[in-house]
Amino acid sequence: MWWWWAGAVKAQVIINEVYPNPNTGEEEWVELYNRGEEMVELTGWELWDQLSTPSRAHEFVESTQLAGQEFLVINLSNKLNNGGDIVVLKDGDGQKIDQFEYTSSSKGKSWARNPESPTEIFLTEPSQGKTNPSPIPDSDPSATYTGLAPELSEVVACPTDADEWVELYNPHDQAIKLTDFSLRDDKNVIFEFAGEEMVTQSWLVVDLRNVLNNDGDSVTLISPVNQVVESFSYITCLSTNSWAKRGAGWEQTTITTKNAANIFTPTPLVTPTASASANNTFVNQPMVLGASRTNEFIYPPTVLNPKLKTDQTNLFTTDHIAFSQPPALERGAGSVIMGSLFLLIPGLTYVKNRQQHF
Repeated sequence: MWWWWAGAVKAQVIINEVYPNPNTGEEEWVELYNRGEEMVELTGWELWDQLSTPSRAHEFVESTQLAGQEFLVINLSNKLNNGGDIVVLKDGDGQKIDQFEYTSSSKGKSWARNPESPTEIFLTEPSQGKTNPSPIPDSDPSATYTGLAPELSEVVACPTDADEWVELYNPHDQAIKLTDFSLRDDKNVIFEFAGEEMVTQSWLVVDLRNVLNNDGDSVTLISPVNQVVESFSYITCLSTNSWAKRGAGWEQTTITTKNAANIFTPTPLVTPTASASANNTFVNQPMVLGASRTNEFIYPPTVLNPKLKTDQTNLFTTDHIAFSQPPALERGAGSVIMGSLFLLIPGLTYVKNRQQHF
């Protein structure tokens, strides 16, 4: 009876993910996962590479414990075949505990078990030391979604005191029925629509709770035939900001606009290297509130008329924050002033001397 229990505990350890064709500078690796609740001692266990010439890829020579519901990643060096291989996990008695077979590889991708169906493996982005994503179901190659689809509009991923949310927008001149559309993050389907309808040029907000990761994630809109309509990824977020779509790109903004058109922070949160309007380009200029942004200002021909003018006829201005360079004195104006002082001082001396004679 004890042997049966020990065998059952060992059987809970599986090969969960394999990374056979790493990017440059990375190593191959195999990930184990303990599906059970009991800790398993792995001392003496081995990983074998079974295809071509069978060989031992790794041996647990030191005491290694794998707790329940825990992952363990074993780094390897040039052990796994890119063209396909079989990885076998054996216990200290040489008994096969699990086996993982893949038939091809793609650089920078891993083969992972489907957490909802462990007998199925699929090619995906590596999820080293984490729960594997669920695969996007394969669409029927002959099936093409011909209906209208909304677009992603705004994402609030890490609020401090409210729900996360994803906003869609219908840019079409017809209503859209969202039956069988869905949203997913990096790993799983996070929301399934049940027939909601979006009237023309309207917004729809999906509230989420503790789904999107603060340190990076993605939001993907999936069509009724499992095709990706649109996807947005981020690597950071701030609790007071949202990610909002602007044209073909996305920007962080401090002005969140739930169920309304996006409004962007006047000064981009990530300072651009350059901004341009018409034929003028302004590169990383300091910003001053309440002024207009122009090129060089010059003084008019006479210093007695201090009205500013510019040699540019097509100036860029903004109602928010802009730049104005300080005026520069006309060349030679300083010399005129200093010369006047040198003339004035002898004159004052002469007048004072004349006063003493009286």
